[in-house]
Amino acid sequence: MSLFAWIYFQHDYRSDMKANLALIGAIISFTGAAYFKDIDKYIEKKEDN
Repeated sequence: MSLFAWIYFQHDYRSDMKANLALIGAIISFTGAAYFKDIDKYIEKKEDN
């Protein structure tokens, strides 16, 4: 929850952070997608054994 509070604070008080927040959001989403793909592979490997 603190991360969202920080983002909200940055967005409200520093409008120049908008581009940085978009970049951070993109990095988080791509990292999350890759992470969940790895989890799927791990689960498949577990089921095969």
